[in-house]
Amino acid sequence: MITLIAEIKAKDGKEKEIETLFAELIEDVEKEEGTLEYILHKSLNDPSKFMVYEVYKDNDAIALHSSTDYFKNAMKAMSPYFDGKPKIELYKEINRINK
Repeated sequence: MITLIAEIKAKDGKEKEIETLFAELIEDVEKEEGTLEYILHKSLNDPSKFMVYEVYKDNDAIALHSSTDYFKNAMKAMSPYFDGKPKIELYKEINRINK
């Protein structure tokens, strides 16, 4: 499994637009077989900061996700509301707690 963390900062007053567009995107992403988790978070300290926690089965699943028309269209629709470019990091899971 591969975890992708995307950090996004919204332009002032554009947080709701990003939340709405992500809600629409997540409906399509949920249908992707190789996408295991896709969770939008909003900072408690700075409401303009978002983090997307994504877990994929493998690199092919990431490639499939990022090549879909709905993902490309969502990024095109959201980008005017971003304050700068999103920061993307990939991680390999080492340990976890399951309750």
